[in-house]
Amino acid sequence: MRPLFPGSMPSAPLPDPDRAVLLRRPLAERILETLHYLAEEIEPRRVGSLGEAQAAGYIAGRLRRVEQQAVVRSFHSNAPPSLALLLVLLATALAFAIPLLLAPPYVPFAGATSAVLAALAAGLFVDEQAGSAILAQVLGRPVSQSVVGVRGATATTAPRTRAIVVAPLDGPPRSPTRGLSRTVLGLLVLQTLAYAWLVLAQRWPWHALLSVLLGTTGCLILLMVHQQTARVPQPAVLGAGELATLIGVAEELSALEHTEVWTVAAGAAATGDASLRHLLRHYPFDHTTAIINLDRITGGSPVYATREGVLRERRANRQLLSLASAADAHDMRINAEPRPLRRRTLAHLPLRRGFAVITVTSHPDIHTLASPEVDTIARCVYLVVGMLRELDAGGGVVPTDVRGI
Repeated sequence: MRPLFPGSMPSAPLPDPDRAVLLRRPLAERILETLHYLAEEIEPRRVGSLGEAQAAGYIAGRLRRVEQQAVVRSFHSNAPPSLALLLVLLATALAFAIPLLLAPPYVPFAGATSAVLAALAAGLFVDEQAGSAILAQVLGRPVSQSVVGVRGATATTAPRTRAIVVAPLDGPPRSPTRGLSRTVLGLLVLQTLAYAWLVLAQRWPWHALLSVLLGTTGCLILLMVHQQTARVPQPAVLGAGELATLIGVAEELSALEHTEVWTVAAGAAATGDASLRHLLRHYPFDHTTAIINLDRITGGSPVYATREGVLRERRANRQLLSLASAADAHDMRINAEPRPLRRRTLAHLPLRRGFAVITVTSHPDIHTLASPEVDTIARCVYLVVGMLRELDAGGGVVPTDVRGI
């Protein structure tokens, strides 16, 4: 494998006395230190904010203390998903208002135009829920940053494979709930079908038009309520469990013999996958790269996802699932559970591109706003470290499981 990181990659890192002193402290104490800093010492980690930049500098410093080469890279992020949804609903309202604004001779033309706009709005909404986020990519250009760290393998030959452990750098979004998203999607689909019937029947009864417009207004009101809720500041500790796990893995895992380990704190995760697009564009990883995604690590039992997605589920890589099961069996402290995830995570993009991916999270029944628990974070650290050691012991080759994509 050719080197991807700028600068020379040491094949055998020299022992760092600071690392030895650091590891003499219990893992739980180091996790508490990380949570305290992210929750109380810096501002909330909103996309493009000072708090996000402070967190990036802190994590880069912690990675360098454990013999990793680390850099902070800036990139342009996407617009918030709620802004894209607002434009979709406005387009829907315009589509349904056209027949009322035009005179009767122009009704056939108005009906066709409004039906096309309504179908386009519904399609864009489905696209946002599926994770492609076309509107968010077109609209957004805020500047964010990601932390990229790497530790080379100790073997004198080139590493057999690479593993990436990735976690969101920014805090979690106040995105629309699953019930709200389904309600809005259902209203859009019903209104599109109603308009298709009106166009085909060439009938425009006032009560049908009124019901459609009232439905669109209801969608707008639901989204406005969500927008007001999103303005309420979130506790800074939310989302810190993933970063504490990421740092814990870097500290607990010494250099492997055949596996090059990358540690990534991805910025602007709340607004889409721009950070991973930027990472994969600047570092052309091949499809033998194993990716371990950390998502919503709060409380309860550790979970490794068997499949994930909203509108379309994608299965985790079979070999990584077996590594997670083996690591769990070898360490009684972990006690993890295999479960599906009914949400979109940072793993969405690499899964679509055919990488070997698995997501590690905590019990999905735990609420998004739950504060992270030290015991859960420590167990997730042991799980990820065990998976990477199992991967290295097995030769470090993870073939892409095309059937699991």
